[in-house]
Amino acid sequence: MEARTHDRARKFIAAERPGILADGDGGNAAQLDLHNITCPAYLLAGADDDITTPEQVLDAAKYIGTAEDRIVQGVVPGGHIGLFIGGDTLRGHWPQIARWIGAQQTIHRVDIRNRTALGLAPCAWG
Repeated sequence: MEARTHDRARKFIAAERPGILADGDGGNAAQLDLHNITCPAYLLAGADDDITTPEQVLDAAKYIGTAEDRIVQGVVPGGHIGLFIGGDTLRGHWPQIARWIGAQQTIHRVDIRNRTALGLAPCAWG
């Protein structure tokens, strides 16, 4: 089941954003070239997250093509789940994140029938 889902995702991405998938060296395998992602990024990590450590989250800035001045990084108290549903994080950090997203000026609508991709700001994907 997982392989089928992965294959569908690859086909969808290839159809919607030609060029985002780089040719892999494993036959028909392809990998995402993160340097093609240039939209603003808000990298938020949970200080006690042992699934995706703060080092891993913040390290993503090295691999995406977004300019440094368009990347916000932060570490908040809590773990993996608390990052998204913890009361303190929801009250103390997500309002700021919502304002940041709003300040990016452009939020494209999603048209499911035409399979238009959602962008949270002017964004290059390849």
